[in-house]
Amino acid sequence: MRVKRLNLGRLPLIFLISAFVVLDLTLLFLNVRMTKKLEHDALIINVTGRQRMLSQNIAKDILIIYSNDLPKLGESYTSLQNNTHTFHQTLIALKQGGKLYTPEGQTIEFQPLHDQESLSIIDEVFAYWQATYDAVFQLNENSLNDSKPVLEQYIETHNELILKLMNDLTVRSEHLSNQTAFTLRLAQIFVFILVFIDFLLIVHQLQRVRANNRQFTQQLEILLQDMPHASLLVNARQEIVYANKKSESIFETTIEDLQHKKLSDYFSVSKPCSTMIFNGRHLQVAVSNALTIPKELKLVNLVDVSEAMELKEKIQKDELTQTFNRTGLAAAYKQLSEKHTSICCLFIDLDRFKEVNDRFGHKAGDRVLKIFTKRLTSCLKEQDVVARLGGDEFVILMATPPSTQAIENLCQRLKHTIAEDIWIDDCRYNLSFSIGVRIADTHTETLDTIVHDADKSMYQQKFQFRQAY
Repeated sequence: MRVKRLNLGRLPLIFLISAFVVLDLTLLFLNVRMTKKLEHDALIINVTGRQRMLSQNIAKDILIIYSNDLPKLGESYTSLQNNTHTFHQTLIALKQGGKLYTPEGQTIEFQPLHDQESLSIIDEVFAYWQATYDAVFQLNENSLNDSKPVLEQYIETHNELILKLMNDLTVRSEHLSNQTAFTLRLAQIFVFILVFIDFLLIVHQLQRVRANNRQFTQQLEILLQDMPHASLLVNARQEIVYANKKSESIFETTIEDLQHKKLSDYFSVSKPCSTMIFNGRHLQVAVSNALTIPKELKLVNLVDVSEAMELKEKIQKDELTQTFNRTGLAAAYKQLSEKHTSICCLFIDLDRFKEVNDRFGHKAGDRVLKIFTKRLTSCLKEQDVVARLGGDEFVILMATPPSTQAIENLCQRLKHTIAEDIWIDDCRYNLSFSIGVRIADTHTETLDTIVHDADKSMYQQKFQFRQAY
């Protein structure tokens, strides 16, 4: 029995166009799915990073309470309670879901983690953490000495174990994020290939149905007219012979003005696929042969990806100061480490900034932080990286200066610039800060280790000398 082969070239045109629309919608769904997934994964990575910072802060608060021969509760106990509550609430949200306070101060409904390895890590953290949590909230003037063994054990051993576990959770989250992104990208590539094949079949059908070049062009123009992106047909002389309606918004002119003008009058395209900035928009450009016989005709597709680029930048920036956040810092460190084997990390903590918020309100505190950030960046080079880790903590990454004296000079310059009085609504604010310095090898040390060591250096200066720079 003779088996009849399927001839894709003879599939009905209406079927191919319908498939093209369905595949385009599928590709759009995959893009939206990937964007939401990356946002969720970035939040998890940010939150786990904040957990490490909170654990360190809890240890510091405990040290302050027991730093005197006669331990007593004070302002540090309020800070200890707040940090302990936030840490505990975040652990519960990661495991069970519920309300979660993001590093940016927003409250969101968080879905629990489902990965068994991640949940096992959280269970381990709870095992080390629960006794400390109970001790903190049972703490009073009469029970200071009773709670001391539990809290000292947290400082000496449990803090380091929790830091390691939270770092393992961050690494696991990044791995899962990359794995999911890879799977979605494969799906995108597969669908894109199907779209491309479907498009080729449509073109083939149009060529078959319309042997005449003019008729074929007319059919192709109809197909491109309702495309969600700008599409051009360009002849061998680089003249634009067709532009769809979407092209008007990209070129900021009418279709009539575009036709018969050279594409090179606007921009040049040297590769089949490329990205560019045109009229303030980020564009993905794809060029393919629409027709070669009897005349050459190229199809140029221009996809506006400005929103995706803005979203990427938003994910990496601190909303208040417009410096990098933790996600942006990680990306900037990766780029910096590709250029330099040795970097200098400065960890900066504003002294008594909490008093500004408590006394004058958070709006005044936000304005002070903006002015502080502006002064901070004015002392740095354009290629230096500035990030706000949250609250009043900042990190600066740069290529290692040529000498220790150069670092000293920079710290002194920061001190004098930031120490100038700040006037807001007839109120004077005077800022001081503590700073820790760490020189690191990017080939052997991770960003978390470098920042942690710089933070540790800063607190050693703060508590040993009571004044850094």
